[in-house]
Amino acid sequence: MLKNVLVAGASSGIGLAASRQLNTDGFCVYAGAQSFSKEQVASEGFIRLPLDVTDDLSVQEAIRNIIQRDGRIDALVNCAAFLTLGACEEVSAEELRLVMETNFLGMARMTRAVLPAMRQQQHGRIVNISSLNGLFGIPFQGAYTASKHAIEGWSESIAQETRRFGIYVTIVEPGDCRGGSLKYRTRAKAAEKETSPYAVWYKKSCGQNHAR
Repeated sequence: MLKNVLVAGASSGIGLAASRQLNTDGFCVYAGAQSFSKEQVASEGFIRLPLDVTDDLSVQEAIRNIIQRDGRIDALVNCAAFLTLGACEEVSAEELRLVMETNFLGMARMTRAVLPAMRQQQHGRIVNISSLNGLFGIPFQGAYTASKHAIEGWSESIAQETRRFGIYVTIVEPGDCRGGSLKYRTRAKAAEKETSPYAVWYKKSCGQNHAR
């Protein structure tokens, strides 16, 4: 039986690569991203659909459409992520909130939304893309590191809660990837100021080529 997989954050990077590979492997792939304005079939054969992981209505609509069409959702791959470079002291509350809203709360929002259907069908697989940042801190990536640590802890907890329903949770911890969009790899406003007490170290650590 062809299995349905929803990949969140599939416009570039790991999400796009996962969508392509899963489609090649014979899965029915729904690739969701905020940048997709309408549902359409990609040239690779998987289905693109609009999905904003920071918006409850967008998440619920995407999942409802998949279940109405296919009657189930077998797997969810959470890839949506946002990186902001800057010293912890200089990343503003607003910038930190955006990272957490996308990386951690977006992942939690997606997972919570698919669980009722997975419980009903008594099976499911949730794959959360964490990072090596989820294991240890990296200078000037404090916001991103905090979000990935949150993903790790939350995933470990929910894995124990849902296994009784036949739902399994996997954490993936890749290193840095060059395929992500520059749109989601930003620099804190304060970090770019020459007057920053962290300026010299920040430039040596991040450079101009880090945000790819």
